[in-house]
Amino acid sequence: MSTAFIDAMMTDFNLVGDYFNDPERTLSSFDLTAQERSAFAARDIDALTSLGIDRGLVSAALSGAHSQTCPK
Repeated sequence: MSTAFIDAMMTDFNLVGDYFNDPERTLSSFDLTAQERSAFAARDIDALTSLGIDRGLVSAALSGAHSQTCPK
């Protein structure tokens, strides 16, 4: 699993807004499998964790509660 989408969500505030407004369109810009795309679109932390992404990282990236102090 590539972490490019998670990495981008942790640093790009515009991407975060785009994801919450239109997840399908935002996800289409990333090279994700159908299973990854579905889990991200549903914000399914359990499914993403089962795909090998750290639960804490997924939770932080998908929370939308980002600020300039978030890890980069």
